[in-house]
Order: sequence, then structure tokens, then C-alpha cells
Amino acid sequence: MQTLLAGAQAPTSSPTQEGEDPADPYLTVLTYSMRFASFGGARRISSELRCFQLAAETHRRSQLGR
Repeated sequence: MQTLLAGAQAPTSSPTQEGEDPADPYLTVLTYSMRFASFGGARRISSELRCFQLAAETHRRSQLGR
């Protein structure tokens, strides 16, 4: 996390107008964290969908074999 904060802090080191903060390092970390959480949720949903589709296909094939 320190590396991420340091990377987000770098743009704020450049000279800008007084009081202007182009990148807030803590907001950057929060945004990355939220993004990774949403990617994890999407991965879980797609994994559940694949499992459901496989189960449905297996059931369909077992019904055809009777």
C-alpha cells in the first residue's frame, strides 16, 4: 500500500497553482480498492454462471440418455 500511496503522491509533487491538488493519494488508494472489489464480484458472478450452465448441460444430457 505504501508503494501505491507513493505513486499517487508523485503527481502532487509537481508545481501547480496554490491549493490545487491534482491527485489525492488516499482517494487513489480507495478507488483502486473499490475497483479490485468490483472485479472480484464480477469474477464470482461469471464463475457461478459457468457452474450453473455446466450443471444445466449435464442435466440435459442425462435426460437425453434415458
